[in-house]
Amino acid sequence: MKDLRSYYETQKKVETLFLQPNLWAETVLHNMAAMGPFSSDHAIQTYANTIWQIEPCPPDPQTLAHVREEYAEHDSCRIG
Repeated sequence: MKDLRSYYETQKKVETLFLQPNLWAETVLHNMAAMGPFSSDHAIQTYANTIWQIEPCPPDPQTLAHVREEYAEHDSCRIG
């Protein structure tokens, strides 16, 4: 509970930012661009290589095309 005030103040800043769609989008894009690899991705790759000694299996091209098509139908946020 010691950080409740700080949490509250930060949440209010987020709410204010969210009400400015262009600034919110810019902030989100900067955040995404600065994000590094997920630690779970690294852990899984390490296990696959060193413990299980397996290689990644590429997805089936037809399945991948179907998933992309299905996603595109619901992707209302796509730009241009």
